[in-house]
Amino acid sequence: MREENIKQVDRIMTALTQVIDPELQVDVVNLGLIYGIDIEEEKATIKMTLTIMGCPLSDYLQNSIQKAVLQVDGINECEIQLVWYPVWSPERMSRAAKEQLGMQEKKKLNRKIRIRSSTLICQLRRWQINIPILSKLCMIAALPGLRFQACLIL
Repeated sequence: MREENIKQVDRIMTALTQVIDPELQVDVVNLGLIYGIDIEEEKATIKMTLTIMGCPLSDYLQNSIQKAVLQVDGINECEIQLVWYPVWSPERMSRAAKEQLGMQEKKKLNRKIRIRSSTLICQLRRWQINIPILSKLCMIAALPGLRFQACLIL
C-alpha cells in the first residue's frame, strides 16, 4: 500500500469515529464493526459488519459511514461491503467501548481505589483505630465498591 493510501486510511478511520451507533452510543470503529478499508485512486471500499444479521440500523449506519467517508479529502466515491466473517463478537470491541458500555472495569479507577484503601489501612494500623471508627472512615473516604471487609482485606 502506498504511503498516501495509508494516510487516507488513517483519515477515513478518524472520520468513522464520528459515526455513532444510536442504540449503543459508541462509534463504529470502537465497536469493531470496520474490518478493512481499501483505496483505489479516489474510491474507498469499506468492509464492515453489523452486530447482528438483520440489524434494523443497517441502512442508517451505511448511510452515515458513506457520508463520513465522502467528507475525507481525496475521496469521491465510497462503496460499503457487508461481510459476515469473521463473525462479530464483543471481543472485537476496544477497551474504551467496553468501559463505556460497562463491560469492563476502568483499570485506572481500580488502581486508585487500591492505593487509597491500602494507604488507609497503613494509617489505621499506625493509629490502631477500633472497628467502629474504621467502618466510618471507609464510608467517609467514599471508596466506591468497597465495604468494611474489603478495607480490611486490602
